[in-house]
Amino acid sequence: MRAGAIALAVVILLVAACERNESELYEPVLVAHCLILTGTGVPSADINQTYAIGDSASLDFPGANVTLKRGQRTWTLRHAGNDRYVAEDTLTVVYGDTFYLEVTKPGFDTVTGTTVVPDTFSILSPRDGDTVSASDRLRWNPSRGCHGYYGSIRRATPRGDTFDMSIFVPADSTDEGLPLTFLASLPSGEIALRLLALDRNYSQWMEAGQGQMGGSLGGLGGNSGDGSTLSGGIGVLGSASACSVRVYLTNQ
Repeated sequence: MRAGAIALAVVILLVAACERNESELYEPVLVAHCLILTGTGVPSADINQTYAIGDSASLDFPGANVTLKRGQRTWTLRHAGNDRYVAEDTLTVVYGDTFYLEVTKPGFDTVTGTTVVPDTFSILSPRDGDTVSASDRLRWNPSRGCHGYYGSIRRATPRGDTFDMSIFVPADSTDEGLPLTFLASLPSGEIALRLLALDRNYSQWMEAGQGQMGGSLGGLGGNSGDGSTLSGGIGVLGSASACSVRVYLTNQ
């Protein structure tokens, strides 16, 4: 889900900075991106800041204190290089879990956010190993607590590179499914279809950036602060459940 360093998000406030009177003091704010998936894994977050016009954006952003909390349990995320912060142990995430994010760093306001994890779900069709075409549909049973779906397609090229395509799907599209017409431009071959059921926060973040999937904060969401779901800063704490199938695409 992370297409590049979070420093790509520094463009968030550049336009606003241009409109400031030169005599005004630009005050940067923290930018955070954290997506928690159901199942067992190691939580991580991308932390950086906004930058004014003329400032050099830094890909390396140490010195932040980052914690995730669930009930009485707290995970501390350590700086792992660049803007990535990673926990030192794993956690198991299930439907209905409520997580709290807190990010502090001297000179910045404290950033906080909350997410409630949506339920797991299943892809009904196609199944693993099926042959599909652009005239088929991706269908799934609904996820409780989901406010939108993120679909992604990955395939390997003959040279060994990977090709990615993504699309945001409103939560009310479950009955109709997702038409695979956007695959019509791809050559035949094996592809992975992945679908994420998103919580309210990440759905809001995605909706704010429709049509600009490569924009900011992990390659998803908007390129402005309008979709931010955090207090004290910009970005998103979200959660999702994931399901995927590998199929063979045939295009005539």
